Amino acid sequence: MPWTGSAPSQSYLRSDGVRTGAAVNVTARNAGVNDTAELADYREQDMATALSLALKRDGGNTVTGDLPMGNHKLTGMAMGTARDDSIRLDQVQDGDLIYATVGGTANAITLTLTPAVSALVAGMQVIFFPTNDNSSSVTINTNSIGAIALELNNAALTGGELQAGQPAIIVHDGSVWNLANPYAVLSPALQAYPDPTSNDADALGTGTASWSDLFLASGGVINWNNGDVTVTHSANALAFAGASSGYTFDASLSIGTANALTAGTIELGAASDTTLSRSAAGILAVEGVDQVNLSASQTLTNKTLTSPVINTGTIGTSLAPTSNDGAALGSTSNQFSDLFLAEGGVINWDNGDVSITQTGNVLAFAGASSGYTWDAGLVVGHTAQLATGGVTANFAQFGTTAATGTAVIGMFNTSAATQGELQFYRSKNAAIGSATVVANNDGLGKITWYGAQQTGTFATQNPAAQIRAEVDNAVTSGSGGDMPGRIVFSTTANASGSLTDRMMLTSAGLLSPTSPGGIDIGDITNYVNNIVCLNANITAITTGSITCSGTLSAGAVVSSGSLGFTIGSGSSVTQATNKTTGVTLNNRSGRITMAAGSLSAGASATFTVSNSLVINNASVASVILVTHVTGGTANAYRVHGQNIVDGTSFSITVTNITAGSLNETPVLHFMLLNSPYV
Repeated sequence: MPWTGSAPSQSYLRSDGVRTGAAVNVTARNAGVNDTAELADYREQDMATALSLALKRDGGNTVTGDLPMGNHKLTGMAMGTARDDSIRLDQVQDGDLIYATVGGTANAITLTLTPAVSALVAGMQVIFFPTNDNSSSVTINTNSIGAIALELNNAALTGGELQAGQPAIIVHDGSVWNLANPYAVLSPALQAYPDPTSNDADALGTGTASWSDLFLASGGVINWNNGDVTVTHSANALAFAGASSGYTFDASLSIGTANALTAGTIELGAASDTTLSRSAAGILAVEGVDQVNLSASQTLTNKTLTSPVINTGTIGTSLAPTSNDGAALGSTSNQFSDLFLAEGGVINWDNGDVSITQTGNVLAFAGASSGYTWDAGLVVGHTAQLATGGVTANFAQFGTTAATGTAVIGMFNTSAATQGELQFYRSKNAAIGSATVVANNDGLGKITWYGAQQTGTFATQNPAAQIRAEVDNAVTSGSGGDMPGRIVFSTTANASGSLTDRMMLTSAGLLSPTSPGGIDIGDITNYVNNIVCLNANITAITTGSITCSGTLSAGAVVSSGSLGFTIGSGSSVTQATNKTTGVTLNNRSGRITMAAGSLSAGASATFTVSNSLVINNASVASVILVTHVTGGTANAYRVHGQNIVDGTSFSITVTNITAGSLNETPVLHFMLLNSPYV
């Protein structure tokens, strides 16, 4: 055995198989042992065994156990390039093993470590320099292992935690990367805004660890309670603002370098400069001369007041700003409660460009050559808008007298063609000021009349009458003249809440009802004196006939044509059972087909005609004209009307005037003519 002892203190021991020690051969010789080949082989094998346990410097064999260095070091080593290589101190000191080169984008970063890692483990630390500021959450992909979230305090980044060119230290916890030095916390220049964890939760400094100084830039603000009180810097000035309850000092307040501000005297600058002093109760003296007596009225003449607060006072002449458009009366947060102007007072914009002038009980608006605009309703005669007809109009006038409830458009001009005008304009474009051509039947404007309908309830409203203007035909878009129109007149019938179109004047000049029989021109009480036609007809009948679906009442009717009712104003009916069965016809003319049945020679049959248009009153009675027109033997019957019940019915009697019995269905035609007898 060539090596003896225990690691790490083993040593080489010479031996010939029998003897050991530094004098093996001498001992063998003295013992009379010959130096045979056998002993030589043993010694050489012993040396070979010992050498095989030695570590070759050229790397020809492998270490099989720990190498105790005995407080010595390995020197001259090459830098490790693989993860299972040994490392040099300079690699550790220079951070080579944890420094990564950067790629990717600001929020999706790629890192490359050398040597490359194949897996991420808890505790792994990496340092890199971002190339961009992050703007949101961030992922890290190290040596293409995969994108892993980067978090701060167990939450995703939000932006600004990484800054371009500023070192970032990240540590893996076995699941995600964690940012150990967020920029906003560690930046010595505090270039980002460090915020407290919650409102009124953290202090800048402590009672025992205070900041030495506070440096603010020009215009810097010290802000208490989100603007409740502020101290703001501007060039050579500090502005204190917001302390509505005042500023208090627990010691004297020194101004300049000379004296304190006290209740007796205020000294400005050196002792020889101006002094303000209290000479008596309520009296302020400047340089020993009384100037302001707070217990009596005072007059300030040609004095400049800078930012004064005047609780009460009077102004003898003009109060003017220091420059044109340079100051405001009041502010958005400190407003005057009221403005009182004397008789004839004027509110004047831009040196008379627009003005409002009061005279007597009149306010005169003047100068607005481009007009006056309101962004809400304009109400005259009342304090609020009222809805009529389901519409709350942006312009309304209400009154309790003829004067206050009347609107007038007046024109004072010597030209005969110049007159007041009320205009309505219609475009089918929803944008104000833009034109899209109107179409046939489109409404152009209307005037509607309403009346109070239910006592105590303003909201109950139905229209009583209306005049509408409408497009009366297709309109050709272009600069040429093409705008056909019609006027429609509508009224609401008694016991109704809805308008009914009654009459219209068309683009062709035709004045007509909107439906057959829709209107009457006069009645027996309110009649028309004359209807005059010159070389024309009342209706478009070429023979000059006067046709009417209602009552035609006149002192005299002269016609060279026919006189009757319009087609469509009559009706017809057939008796249901026999010749005495009543019928109903609510028309001024009509045809009745009698039922079949025998009528003996000289016999008569009478039946009732129910008719709501028949008249029999103190001034007018209907004349019933009835004749046999067809059906049965000609000239075999005599017919006449009788028994008129006003607004209800009349009867017709048919008599067989032949010598024999007749079993026929005669057809009768009747007409009602109203005849006054007063």
